[in-house]
Amino acid sequence: RQGAGLFGQGGQGGGVWIIIKTRIKGKQGKMKSFLWELLQTVFFALLIYMVMRTVTQTMWVDLTSMEPNFHPGQYLVINKIAYAWGEPQRGDVIILRYPRDPSREFIKRVIARPGETVEIKNGVTYVNGSPLEEPYIRYRPTRDYSAKTLSPNHYFVMGDNRPVSIDSRDFGELPRANIVGKAWVSLWPISSLGLVPSFSYAATK
Repeated sequence: RQGAGLFGQGGQGGGVWIIIKTRIKGKQGKMKSFLWELLQTVFFALLIYMVMRTVTQTMWVDLTSMEPNFHPGQYLVINKIAYAWGEPQRGDVIILRYPRDPSREFIKRVIARPGETVEIKNGVTYVNGSPLEEPYIRYRPTRDYSAKTLSPNHYFVMGDNRPVSIDSRDFGELPRANIVGKAWVSLWPISSLGLVPSFSYAATK
């Protein structure tokens, strides 16, 4: 007798068809599972990226105002939430929006905090009448700065390369709102890879 064919109703044909359909459904299930896992991966990758962009940013150093500690071409990661639960400390290296042109960002060091009095005489920086020890600078300031007591929520910042730096000696005390974040990690060049160190001033607590 002629059978109903491979895909007929009787004989072994029906069993083969069931096996084929089962395999197709299995492949479809695996494809759906793969697509779901892919979507989850993409979602979490985007979420991590958005979080990282919220709490950090990167910056190329393009000027010499922080030499000898930071150089043009150095690539830094900035911690934008470093001061969410605290205030900038003397010695911190920060990124700020230039008060005269907020579209520009500078890297400077915090020298004095709100309510403190800062003065520069004969190349020496004084805070509240005490001289700062600044082993990180190569060249001392070439001009004096008359004593000034900082307003609330304002900071006095300077570059480590004092003779060429444009800083609070030029644009005045820096509003807290102009501080973008704290220099956190140096990524490039490889020779500078690591955390950016801060300097504490025990003499002027």
